Amino acid sequence: MAEIPKEWKPAGTGEEEIDYCLYDLVASGTSASASLTFFNHTRGTDGLAVTNMEIAAQLPSRQRFLLKKIALLVDVNAAAGDSADVQDAASMEFYINNKLVYCAPSPIFGVPVAISQTRTAELGGSVNMVEFELEKYLVIDGGVSFKLVMMIGKTAVSASTDLTWILRGRLVRPAA
Repeated sequence: MAEIPKEWKPAGTGEEEIDYCLYDLVASGTSASASLTFFNHTRGTDGLAVTNMEIAAQLPSRQRFLLKKIALLVDVNAAAGDSADVQDAASMEFYINNKLVYCAPSPIFGVPVAISQTRTAELGGSVNMVEFELEKYLVIDGGVSFKLVMMIGKTAVSASTDLTWILRGRLVRPAA
């Protein structure tokens, strides 16, 4: 059973608490071992196909998020082998208020998805994995910066591959 941090405040008067995902997409490029930063886009500038962040690198000040699960979705239409290559020795670091709070190899976060019926998309080690969940949840307060940094694989991909990091948990926001 996962632990909820003592600093987490459930919804109070005038607030609502909902299941929610924060997500952000960055293209890998074609260089090996490149460092990519996630959650620095906004849906107003980049659109919902890229992110659902209202403000780059933080939540609005009247919101807070209880982070329970972290997932990585590698483009299922990636060129054959690229989805595996982009994760070859890849790692992830997660920061809240410029403090490293979690670090792990990226492949453990792979979204469990089925292989394309055309077999053009090879998903590598993330196929049929169990969804990753933190043992102790993390709190992201509104107005506090956060980011996820991914060092992509040591094997260069043949074509830029879309990488989407997903943070799943509970969002507290002002009631409508």
